[in-house]
Amino acid sequence: DGKKLKGLSTDEVVNLLKGKIGTSVQLVAVRAKKPMKIKIMRDIIKEQSASCYHFIASNVFYLSLRMFNEVAIKQMRELICKANKGECRGLVIDLRKNPGGTLDSVLEIASMFIPNGSVVVTTKDRNGKKMTTYTTKHDPILHCDVPIFILVDNFTASAAEILAGCLRYHAGQASVKKN
Repeated sequence: DGKKLKGLSTDEVVNLLKGKIGTSVQLVAVRAKKPMKIKIMRDIIKEQSASCYHFIASNVFYLSLRMFNEVAIKQMRELICKANKGECRGLVIDLRKNPGGTLDSVLEIASMFIPNGSVVVTTKDRNGKKMTTYTTKHDPILHCDVPIFILVDNFTASAAEILAGCLRYHAGQASVKKN
């Protein structure tokens, strides 16, 4: 709305963007020395950490996690409860382009799949000495024995990497125990 943002902190800029719901703010962004006008309508921002789909024909559930936080825990729990109700044939957990999130949230989500007390991640010092071991805190809630497919890419990081590695490790341990 005509105010210069150069030199302002992120918080100061956010405060200028905030306003009454339904009102608009005019932004001017400069790219390649060309001004580009953008009009933004103010509204409530809904936190969406995940998208979930049920492919009914094949009875496969798909969950795309964008971030590891409290909302992601809730959405993962809802997905697993739905999967437990039917003859689910598989779960796809899409962690592509997931920058991660809190350690507490990955521990909670891992607990939904693997037994209580299972190692999720261990930290080590530069000499390889174990510093801290983080484990699951409750029994898993996934009650059906279905294949889980985890999608990762070069942009999967932090908590998303921990979950992918943990589930892969424990899947390997389960197959060794069955033999």
